Amino acid sequence: MPKISKLCSFLLVLALFATPLTTIVSGDGGTQAPVSHAFLPSWSGAISGDLDQIGESTTHQFTNHDFDDEGNMYYVVGDDYGNWMDYQYSANGKGFHLLKIDAEGIVVNTEKITCNNYCNSPDYAYSKVLGVHVIDEDQLYLTLGVYNIQLTFGTTTQGTASGGSIVTAFYNNGSWDWTDFEQTPNYQSYAYLAYQGLDDNGNLHTVLKGSTGSGYQEYSITSATTTGTNWVRTLEIPYEAPTYNYLSPLFDVNESGLHMFLTTSNSIKYDSQTISCPLGGEDGFCHMWLTVGTNGAKQSMVSSPYTSIQFTDMIIENNSMYLTGNTRDYVSGSDTESNFTGQKISHSPRYAQYIAVMDDEGDWDGHMAVNEQSNNYQMLPTLLEVEGS
Repeated sequence: MPKISKLCSFLLVLALFATPLTTIVSGDGGTQAPVSHAFLPSWSGAISGDLDQIGESTTHQFTNHDFDDEGNMYYVVGDDYGNWMDYQYSANGKGFHLLKIDAEGIVVNTEKITCNNYCNSPDYAYSKVLGVHVIDEDQLYLTLGVYNIQLTFGTTTQGTASGGSIVTAFYNNGSWDWTDFEQTPNYQSYAYLAYQGLDDNGNLHTVLKGSTGSGYQEYSITSATTTGTNWVRTLEIPYEAPTYNYLSPLFDVNESGLHMFLTTSNSIKYDSQTISCPLGGEDGFCHMWLTVGTNGAKQSMVSSPYTSIQFTDMIIENNSMYLTGNTRDYVSGSDTESNFTGQKISHSPRYAQYIAVMDDEGDWDGHMAVNEQSNNYQMLPTLLEVEGS
């Protein structure tokens, strides 16, 4: 029997949903920002497009808005014309437009980042808003994916992208304190942003997918503070048959630093240090929970033999890792089995959706199939934090 204790919060909320595509885990009871749609019924004006996550795909989660503790929303979009929010703002000329909107739907402040190319539409593959991360009122990190573009922050040109680039900037009470340009291999810069998250100390962690070389898929991990880049590290995961990069690494941050969940064969490299799988995994594969401290150094690693699960999302809560995924098996090609205990369980017909909890010693503190599909459709679940559970 699977352990139930830490799965109860999953199942209580899961029962509220008719769709099998969403699973939810409870948070630690901390304050949650309101969802963006909470204000929409009171707004008679319109923003270009809507407030959904523009550019969101099944493998990348982007957000063009965030909230401060006072309930103000900070919304950024690329556009070149149009009247927004009951004509409170006119987007004239190419640029990325930042609006501060209070809880009553009133635009209380605006900023414009001027550009010379490809930023007059929120749907451009060339120029996308990838992340808005607020740390306090009128203080936020902004991340853009751009291509062959010159950007002017405030009154000063602060960067030119030759080719594709990921741009990170810090906005501080009316000024842009710093900007950083990281070049990407092609114009679809957004495809190289593997993860971005704000920790409890106000540091922004960014993971960029790099090249595949010498049998490894490379990632660059950056931590930034309000004053600029703090540290940069490298992660290398084996890139080889049969998995290649189908089993993507998962990330989350909290007060202790950056957490990584990796499914890999034999070993990985972090900051040039080789970290090996334990013995006993199928074909040498294992799951690793690697924790990186606030200084970028490896803090801890625990692991478990491969479970035959393709995990697709995770969060860290109360020293446990909450995961969800399905039985798509790129290692052995068996899409009908799971293996959390050394004893394989068969699912019929294919692609069972799973929720699971790993403790800080690498043991499974709970696991459960919550849906088994009647066809070959592959589930794409998402984890959300819920206030007060």
